[in-house]
Amino acid sequence: MKKTTIIGILTFLLTGHLFCQVQEKDIYKVLNQLIEINNVEILSKKAKALKIVDPSRDEFINWCINVGEDRIKLSQIDSAFIREQINSYSEIKWDRRRIDKNIKIKKKSVDYFTIPLFLNEDKNLFIIYHSQYAGPTAAEGKYELYKKVNNEWKLINTQLDFVS
Repeated sequence: MKKTTIIGILTFLLTGHLFCQVQEKDIYKVLNQLIEINNVEILSKKAKALKIVDPSRDEFINWCINVGEDRIKLSQIDSAFIREQINSYSEIKWDRRRIDKNIKIKKKSVDYFTIPLFLNEDKNLFIIYHSQYAGPTAAEGKYELYKKVNNEWKLINTQLDFVS
């Protein structure tokens, strides 16, 4: 009886902890919606996580909290959860089988997305870096904040990093 109770408690704790972690299925669900939202036809082959020390990312988060039209509340941000993600993923090679079949995946592409960085365990807010390259005089990179509204991702704020 005692062994069963202990095993049950451990199982509950472990599954509860795994439930709060970001799984690859969460990342692909976001990616597929971003592909649709941005009319992506060719996607970069790999994605990297946002850097651990990234002043532009931190500046963007601060702007979203203090200035942005749809301000996010500090209570919606879980720094331990963010740190856990940054330590979990460094790079992903996109799996063709998990992405819309019409999308081409190439080393050099028009659209590049980092791995989404969820801001809380509810996984209803995330930041991503999105760059588009159509030529030397037609490129841009920006941080984007998305919020889940009625089971759809809605772009809330953007901050331009570069444009050419």
